[in-house]
Order: sequence, then structure tokens, then C-alpha cells
Amino acid sequence: MTFWPLLGIIVGAGAVGGILYCLISDKGFQLPAIVEKNGTRVLVVGFIGNILIGMITAGISWAFYGLQSLQGGTATGMLETIGIVLATFGGIFTGLAGAGWFSNTAGQSGLRLGTAKSASTASTVGDTTAPAEST
Repeated sequence: MTFWPLLGIIVGAGAVGGILYCLISDKGFQLPAIVEKNGTRVLVVGFIGNILIGMITAGISWAFYGLQSLQGGTATGMLETIGIVLATFGGIFTGLAGAGWFSNTAGQSGLRLGTAKSASTASTVGDTTAPAEST
């Protein structure tokens, strides 16, 4: 098998990993949106972003270790099939991990922005201490 079909299989496996992340996360299949929190706009990538990140991370991961398998000629028969299956499952796992990492990192950034914005605003709660009694 040549380079481009293998890359397509790996990127497709990364997309499956991004979908799996959507299934196991508490956010589910949320659509992308720009959410305003405490006056700060934050991009929520949603399930489409998770799928894209899964595809990208699987492709990058395969580029780091998978291209070595293409050197030295092409494998034939069962060895080639095993290599494709292993690379596909590696792509699914990498896509799942990449989508999870990106989603968590983006969520923490949004949380930090919201916290910093709310901490910088003036307190609207009045003074809660009771006035001293005069005797």
C-alpha cells in the first residue's frame, strides 16, 4: 500500500477516536459555538473540533513512527495486513487522546479567563460586618 491511502486510513481512524471521545465525555455531541462568559468570548470547538483534532493528532503521530514501516520495500500478505490494523488502532487511540487533551486544555483556558475576569470586577456584595453598638 502506498503513502496516501495509508495516511487516509490513519486520519480516518483519528476521526473515529474523536467521535469516541465525544461519546465518553460529559459534553457529548455539542455544536461549535462562541460562548460569552463574564464578558469574555470563548470558542467551544464542539464535536467537529474533537473530530478534526483527532484526525490531526493521529496523522502527526503516524508521521513520527509509522513512516519507518514504509522504508525497505513493501511488506506482503499477512504482515502488511497486521501493520495496517495496528496502525489503524494506534490512530484511533491517538485521536481519542488528542481530542481529550485539546478539549480539556481549551476548557481550562476558558475557566481561567472567566475566573480572572470575575476576580477583576468590583464586588457587589455590601459590607457584612455589623456596626459597633454604642453603650
